[in-house]
Amino acid sequence: MKSRVFVLMLALAVVPSMLEAAAQPATPGDAGLTVDDHLAWVLALFDGEAATLSERDVEAHFHTSFLELVSPEEFITTIRQLAGELGPLTLAEDRGTSPNEFVGLFRAASGDGVMISFAIDPESGLMVGFFVTPAPLPDSGATPTGAPGSTPVASPVAMNPVVDDPAAQITQYSELSAIVRSTGVSAVAAVIAGDETALAPLLTAEMATALEQVRVEDILASYTSDQVQMVFAEAGAVFFGQWDGERIDGVMVQGGVPYPFSLVAAGSQGGDLPTGDWSGTIQQAQLDIGVSFGTGDRGELTAALDIPAQGVEDHPLADVAYLPERSLGDLVDERVFVPGGINTSYTADYAWGDALLRIAAGVDIDSGLVTSLQVYPALPLADAGDVPASETTWRTPFAGTWWVFWGGESELHNYHAATPSQRYAYDLVIWKDGATWSGDGSRNEDYWAWGQPVLAPADGTVIVAVNDAEDLPPNAPLAERSASGNPGGNHVVIQTADNEYVFVAHMQEGSVRVRPGDDVRAGDMLGLTGNSGNSSEPHIHIHIQDTPDMLDFQATGIPLRFASAIVDGELQADVIAQQGSFIANP
Repeated sequence: MKSRVFVLMLALAVVPSMLEAAAQPATPGDAGLTVDDHLAWVLALFDGEAATLSERDVEAHFHTSFLELVSPEEFITTIRQLAGELGPLTLAEDRGTSPNEFVGLFRAASGDGVMISFAIDPESGLMVGFFVTPAPLPDSGATPTGAPGSTPVASPVAMNPVVDDPAAQITQYSELSAIVRSTGVSAVAAVIAGDETALAPLLTAEMATALEQVRVEDILASYTSDQVQMVFAEAGAVFFGQWDGERIDGVMVQGGVPYPFSLVAAGSQGGDLPTGDWSGTIQQAQLDIGVSFGTGDRGELTAALDIPAQGVEDHPLADVAYLPERSLGDLVDERVFVPGGINTSYTADYAWGDALLRIAAGVDIDSGLVTSLQVYPALPLADAGDVPASETTWRTPFAGTWWVFWGGESELHNYHAATPSQRYAYDLVIWKDGATWSGDGSRNEDYWAWGQPVLAPADGTVIVAVNDAEDLPPNAPLAERSASGNPGGNHVVIQTADNEYVFVAHMQEGSVRVRPGDDVRAGDMLGLTGNSGNSSEPHIHIHIQDTPDMLDFQATGIPLRFASAIVDGELQADVIAQQGSFIANP
């Protein structure tokens, strides 16, 4: 199926612990609507009723927090376009229904696979989050992955490398990357310049429609003028917003993830700085917050934060500042990412005061056009300080040629880097013929890495071996992946030296072949690549830290340098592999 980009999306996100919303009773809200009521309404829209949809109908189903981000007019325009393209929907797979949330895979009359998910506010009964996004369909007649009776270790151990011609794959990846880079660089330059004439021919029809009500020059202006910044240091969260006199709208960044927020003044504003009490929400989490602004002894802006659901009251915020101008600086870092499917993108980080402004353009390989645009703040990594160096000799934890999905020493190229214990972690997959999977990618068996041998990366003693975690289907919702509290799934921890532990994670259920107390040598088989724990697709996760507890997020990560490896076809020594590179053991 050709990749589509459905532009009507509001991500449903889980805010980490210090900012998590308190659980609410799972009962119909004031509107009297349930998940089933909303689902019936959505399906009716795709069955012809979108043509007569009114703003009042939209307002009857969505919470005001959603409508602040997606207006009724935008929703109507987009849903009519999608309904016209897709036609009536038939449920193919229910992926999780609760009193307050629905996730389902549908087959459209057009033949496309569509994932629809939404969440409702338990108090009002109205939708606060809504996703319509492309999704691969399961094979007709096939047993869904993870169904009762499935055999997690049914795949035979591959005796021959999956990638039999590394040079050809490296060349193909380079060619695809060039397409993404060319389009992405031009799109980002047009956004920075506010040049709609230059941007328009780079957009898919869907993106052009999505941007009809947005002036390109306003996108960057919202981040470079009238900026308010506040730091909630204890939660590792930074608020970046634009003040327009009566509102502050912006993004809170925590753990490398952006969360939109908004604040509204309780009283009239007339000075050069925001003042008094303000209230609002971190929108995706529906978490109420309050901020009280004041001035210090030297006239500087001060602020205190309230989060009632978390017992945070009048907590002083740090580094509070109002910046009438916050100019965009030089390019700091960039990446081209071509894993296949709709995640293919070009991303650039620019200096932006003491933070970064990240501009990302999703690119469709077939057309070379932009399918999505994102602009949001990002935080530079703090200095790691004195990091212990490993004296162990390390090899790759696989046979054959693999591809680095996440890897490197910057957060842009390696999202793990925002967590101190996993600052130098890798996620490793197999990339072949344009993607990390074949077929439609709906089953674990579609992924090249599934069922491949996972090898010990060094000599040592096994101290932890988990073997009973269920393999989840690809791209399972985050809540499902996090439910067990075991992010590593089936994993092995090997002590390789004093205060040095290597974690190898996400193996297939029942495939782990070692037990605590076993001595292993580099290259010994540990198990098979799986998709257990907090994993979106079959892969190998590996990192080193100075404590044996994977959930000790204050542990110190240790750089994992492969003694030697073939990187993008060339033999290298002392290798820290970078995202997007092909790597093999010599």
